[in-house]
Amino acid sequence: MKDGRAEGEKVAKAIEDLKQMMAQYGDTTLDGESLEVSISDRIEKCKELNELLDSAHDASQGRNNDS
Repeated sequence: MKDGRAEGEKVAKAIEDLKQMMAQYGDTTLDGESLEVSISDRIEKCKELNELLDSAHDASQGRNNDS
């Protein structure tokens, strides 16, 4: 069974990473290629966060969906 606390800690870390990434990209002016990379990085980080949130929700409901 998944540990809800551990899943929550993963979510908190992913949110902090995303906040740092957003701040980093917000402090710079990007050319076209860099902008595309930054958007792709952010999308990937958001997808990871979504998966972690789903996993944390499952753990909070007592489910164990190890896919």
